[in-house]
Amino acid sequence: MSDTIKETISQKAKRGRPSLFDPAVSVKILALYPEIKTGRGKLDVLYRTWAVQVLIDDERFSWLCDSAKMAAGVDGAWQPGILRELGKIGNKADLRGVALQICALRPKMHEAVVMIRGVRTGLPAGTWEGMFNTMRSALNRYLHSHSGQSWDDVVLAVRILLEQVGDDALGGARTASVASASGDEAGGSPSPGGGGLDNTG
Repeated sequence: MSDTIKETISQKAKRGRPSLFDPAVSVKILALYPEIKTGRGKLDVLYRTWAVQVLIDDERFSWLCDSAKMAAGVDGAWQPGILRELGKIGNKADLRGVALQICALRPKMHEAVVMIRGVRTGLPAGTWEGMFNTMRSALNRYLHSHSGQSWDDVVLAVRILLEQVGDDALGGARTASVASASGDEAGGSPSPGGGGLDNTG
């Protein structure tokens, strides 16, 4: 990603995420997805709808959302998981700038989410080695400072940790990855001509 884009967007993020959604329009959009009940799921719909609205009329972004193919219901016509994360960028110019680089690289969804989140937050990219070393140190500190822990306790704690951690930090990438693997990722193609989201960015 361009260092200039990273710096610009991360500075804006520190001032707080803008309010993207006009309440009246949001209600109409969410009415198209009555099966989505959770607050997070509804936000995901609004974020990806905002991104589609910004990008849909420019063929440079057809890898992310191809208007004609979406209208025809063609598989792979859009990238809802990546669009959801892009939709968290409130400024249109910034969103397009990041989307251009995503379209050039065509990363897998998880990789794209990490890239976009890094740009938005200004945080450095993590590594599995760094994560492993941090988790190992934390677990060892706990075991050294508490008595009576069996190996079964350790295995149980790690298993539950893997089940619960990650979704918020990864922007839903873990859930989407599991759903995709099981073949039940939610979300049909939205209507490109549907109601838009109000944003002054």
